[in-house]
Amino acid sequence: MSMDSAKEFISKIGASPELQEAVNALQGTGVLARMVDLGVAHGYTFTEDEYRAAVVDLADGALSDEALDEVLREAGFEP
Repeated sequence: MSMDSAKEFISKIGASPELQEAVNALQGTGVLARMVDLGVAHGYTFTEDEYRAAVVDLADGALSDEALDEVLREAGFEP
């Protein structure tokens, strides 16, 4: 499991309309756990914390964990 794997998966999402659709369909409580499961289904292994860290890192540190949680809540996801 690694943050690098999460970053690779995020990059793959950006390049795949099918994955974008699958990610957009994720809603409600446990969305991060389902994101991890989606990553595993596509050959990427990472934890929820590693995924969060990857998002923050890819945002060049512009998002704190608290800001990321707020963005997820506003989008209808429960972090």
